[in-house]
Amino acid sequence: MRKVSNTRRLMALSRLLTTMHEVDMAAWDGSKKLVIDTLDAELARLKKDDPNFDAKL
Repeated sequence: MRKVSNTRRLMALSRLLTTMHEVDMAAWDGSKKLVIDTLDAELARLKKDDPNFDAKL
């Protein structure tokens, strides 16, 4: 079985709840913002923890 990241799971869930089932149409934008904010925070943490992060990338 292939492992699915939490990011992909969140995007899939919010897509289902908004575009497919129309539970909360505003949730799609909010969940995309949450994913982007979370990824930005993780990138900042990685750069802080490893000063050579950009060079390694």
